[in-house]
Amino acid sequence: MAKKKQLSYQDLAAFCRQMALILSSGVSYHDGLDIIALDTEKGPLRQGAQELLKNIEGNTLSAVMASTGLFPAYAVKMTDIGETTGRLDEVMAGLGDFYRRRWEVEKNIRSAVTFPLVMAILMFSVIMVLIIKVLPVFYEILENFAGSLSGLAMGLMKVSNALNANLTVVLLLIAAFLGACLVLAAVPAVRGFGLKLSSVLFKKISRHIASASFNGSMAMMVKSGMDIDDALALAAGVIDDPSYSRDVTLLQEKMKDGSSFAAAAAKTGVYTNAQGAMLALGVKTGSLDGVMSQIAEESNQESEDRISALLSMVEPIIAAVFSVLVALILLSVILPLMGVMSSL
Repeated sequence: MAKKKQLSYQDLAAFCRQMALILSSGVSYHDGLDIIALDTEKGPLRQGAQELLKNIEGNTLSAVMASTGLFPAYAVKMTDIGETTGRLDEVMAGLGDFYRRRWEVEKNIRSAVTFPLVMAILMFSVIMVLIIKVLPVFYEILENFAGSLSGLAMGLMKVSNALNANLTVVLLLIAAFLGACLVLAAVPAVRGFGLKLSSVLFKKISRHIASASFNGSMAMMVKSGMDIDDALALAAGVIDDPSYSRDVTLLQEKMKDGSSFAAAAAKTGVYTNAQGAMLALGVKTGSLDGVMSQIAEESNQESEDRISALLSMVEPIIAAVFSVLVALILLSVILPLMGVMSSL
């Protein structure tokens, strides 16, 4: 049996927020899931609510969520903790915020990648049309007047002839390449490699995203009354950045050696010195969850700012590169044409 695809961050955020609202109103699991199934538009979230509704009788919500395969292990575990502590409505509200942040980060990254990619595809298409359809006409005219073409013009002419002769093959190869990219992007091993590569290429952005996820989940678990050691073990599972994950592991090891959480926080690189001081104050005042929530929000905002800054750099570079290519192509026509006109 094929493994079911888990709900997206957007659907998880919507489900958790709705469940938090329903539970805080005193509505039962069954009635709450029925409301979600009826009010939600057709799609994965509605199907998930219907599947939960079929099996909720006599079972806990966390057990049914685990059996469907639609929910991440972290969401299932946090739901179980909420049921055990009697604070499921608060846990669901926290999960809703957590997955909303992850969805926003995912959406920002997708937007940052999509726009430059679309721009590059459009400019590449323009260049291909120029080389395949437009230039041969001009070069034929120039050959009739000038008798010969420049080295650049001759090179482009050969490329144009080769592309025209094998246009169907070229289009099929491009389509096959794009299809292979889409298929490989869905393979977990390839996606994992992509995450590792992005964490190396965009180290600071990756760490801020990891920090937002880690601190958001830690804040939720601490607020639910979970022991800090258990919270660390569970929160480590939501980190995608290998470097940040190693720092969290080091933090756990230092705590096993007897260091307090606040003392080990800044020494391991998981937190800055300023954040470590804030955490120490949060421990003393009993507001550790609030401090972690603040760090998560700051990290999330920092990642968004860095993604926007990166996008503002990439767009002009792409535009400049393709503008130069188009200019070279046009010059290969204009310069010989000016020579012909001057000789008349």
